[in-house]
Amino acid sequence: MITGTPNQQGRYVVSVCAHEWRNGVRINTVHREFQFTVTNCSKAVVADIPQFSDEYNTYIVSCKSKTVQFINRSTGGFKYNWSFGTGDVSSDFQPTYTYPDTGTYTVKLIVNEGSTCPDSISRFVKVYPDYSTQYDVAGLYCPNAPIQFTDKSEATYKPVVRWEWNFGDGTTSDAQNPEHTYAVGGDYQVSLVSTSIKGCRDTSVKTVSIDRFVPFAGNDTIIVKGESVYFNATGGSIFEWSPPTNLNTTSSPTPIGYYPDTGQYNYNVYIKSPRGCEGNDSIRVWVVGQGSLFIPSAFTPNGDGKNDLLRPFAVGFTKYNYFRVFNRWGELVFDTERIGDGWDGIFKGKKADLGTYFWLLSAVDKDGTTHQKKGDAVLIR
Repeated sequence: MITGTPNQQGRYVVSVCAHEWRNGVRINTVHREFQFTVTNCSKAVVADIPQFSDEYNTYIVSCKSKTVQFINRSTGGFKYNWSFGTGDVSSDFQPTYTYPDTGTYTVKLIVNEGSTCPDSISRFVKVYPDYSTQYDVAGLYCPNAPIQFTDKSEATYKPVVRWEWNFGDGTTSDAQNPEHTYAVGGDYQVSLVSTSIKGCRDTSVKTVSIDRFVPFAGNDTIIVKGESVYFNATGGSIFEWSPPTNLNTTSSPTPIGYYPDTGQYNYNVYIKSPRGCEGNDSIRVWVVGQGSLFIPSAFTPNGDGKNDLLRPFAVGFTKYNYFRVFNRWGELVFDTERIGDGWDGIFKGKKADLGTYFWLLSAVDKDGTTHQKKGDAVLIR
């Protein structure tokens, strides 16, 4: 055997001479000449069957059918010879072939066979139908309640050996039958990707709807004695308040509480939604002897939800005649007559300058008496 690695392109002739000897004397010589061409085949022809499977060197694991559509990504070719590992062949660019039985086959593609620069590639094809991923969901569809996910994947060639769960809230699991809880209500796209021992892989996606259950008794409040509180609990269809002190009912989301004396009252409300979600929330009522007005000395309108507004806090007042805010030049930057409204630090569509602002407040208490107050507040960002 003669071997060698050419280092230049061109056409070459190799001559092989065989001498025949007898008693130390050469009596004959036979010549044989071989001609070959050395050319640059680099990247000119590339045979390429893609790999669509995680399995080693595997084109595809067909788990739905015995018929396989082959993809050809070869470059530089003009002739294609396929062999499917069964004795059958094809010269189509992208053939479709139906295998006679299940199993693992080696498919080979030769590009430009018989030419100066051919190329070839081989990949495995695994044919194991049928396979499908399925799962069941059971439980109470409420926040923080356990939901049971059960794999129901079906395979002709068992067992199923791998599970990849995505619960749609940023969490995953590789258990076969996991249990999961959702912190908040909403619609979650839950996917399961399961894989069989033969490499079959399938995906099932379902929407799991968790009740948007948020039991809420209302905000804590301060009132003057002799006033009533109109409660407004939300989040469900069944409500039960406790204790019943000063309440006209305990089974309504909107009971009325009347408070003739000063004191502090704490209530709990049990709430149940139509889907069976249960929860509790609490509310506190302070009852004071007389009304009061308070306006903070600074505010920070930076959008963090804390102290973003300059506004009065009123206890025992039923009406604002006006609440006005002025800048250092005496320009009116905010004006309202609505209780609860406040200035967000915007003036003429732009963020107001940092500094001190002056305010005037005229308010009417529950007895009809008008109270006037004035002061200043610092805008801080």
